[in-house]
Amino acid sequence: LLATVPAEVSDDFATLSLSRAALTLGGVVHHFFGERWTASAALHAGAVLQMRTTTPRMPGVTAAPASRLASVMVAPEGRLAVAVPGMRGMTAGIGLAADYIPYIPVITYTISQTTTDRRRPWVVQPRASLTLELALP
Repeated sequence: LLATVPAEVSDDFATLSLSRAALTLGGVVHHFFGERWTASAALHAGAVLQMRTTTPRMPGVTAAPASRLASVMVAPEGRLAVAVPGMRGMTAGIGLAADYIPYIPVITYTISQTTTDRRRPWVVQPRASLTLELALP
């Protein structure tokens, strides 16, 4: 399960808010460096729901209605983790991923009766994460 906090992007005409929630399944391979450090590579695939809202920033701009768009998603990810001293089974880590989402919402708004198509977000979206994991015996 993955959820992002809303990201806001503004230009002279409007503020866009984008967020997403995903349900994925995948596999992971771990490589241990001594007793404390672990490097992992993972591949996840699943479905994502993207939410978008547009808020006008100036008179004469009409925002497109809020939308939700579902898509498939594939995400390779790499992680590096270290065991937390004094906490058996607890690790703290960082991760980097590239989420491939082929169906991205078009961001549009209208200025004085003319529809302006804005760029779509990237179909490959970088993602960074901080994790705390507890492995039970």
